[in-house]
Amino acid sequence: MSTPFVLPASELPPTVKELMRGRGDDFSLSQKQTGLAFDLLSEGPIEGLVNEAEGIFLNGVPLRDHDTNLALKEIVTTGTIAADALTTLTVPDTVIDDMDSGSVTDRTVQILGAGKALGGVTFTIEANSNRLVASGSFFTSGMAGFDSGSPDMQLGWENQTPVEIPGAGPNGTSLFATITSYDSATVVYLDTKALVGVSGASDVKFGHKSKISSINKVANTITLATAATVAVTDESVIINPPNYFQM
Repeated sequence: MSTPFVLPASELPPTVKELMRGRGDDFSLSQKQTGLAFDLLSEGPIEGLVNEAEGIFLNGVPLRDHDTNLALKEIVTTGTIAADALTTLTVPDTVIDDMDSGSVTDRTVQILGAGKALGGVTFTIEANSNRLVASGSFFTSGMAGFDSGSPDMQLGWENQTPVEIPGAGPNGTSLFATITSYDSATVVYLDTKALVGVSGASDVKFGHKSKISSINKVANTITLATAATVAVTDESVIINPPNYFQM
């Protein structure tokens, strides 16, 4: 679709007018611009790029080649942490085989359910609300990513706690969200609103985030810089890409 763009001579800066006068050009400018819009139809949800950065091309050249992308991409998997080894995360065979050993300490990992234990506290969230309320003192500002030494300094999304609230998602499924704002020890705010309200939930899971100290590809283990609080079995794990700008 072409849309003409006309700029009246009266609106031209004097310098442009003089230049045009010197060349004997007409003062009436007309310009055609062409834009293309593409619509993509899908029978299911569009989950993102194929192979992440490997699926972005500039003049036919991928942003990352296949081997580099395997070494540096985000990894979504499952993992287990035993109660007697809270700094050791065991993942399925071959999951970390392609990881770049030289950049593992620049990665963080999050393990759902391995964060703070509930300790008898229950949680309530209303439909169409992102306000999560605890029945007793539970939350800390650190769960929203704030620096404990500088309470007004928010360290970023990688330091914010993920949470799963069963029953609060679409059609009563789980709501997966992140704590982004701290109000008090009993109230925080999430980045996603609940679609279904839940009250007095005792099965909410809080994630644990940690930098990676090392990996063992033979044993399929990841050593966490910060110990998990709760042991988990075959729980959801996300190994984030290297962040070379972490403090």
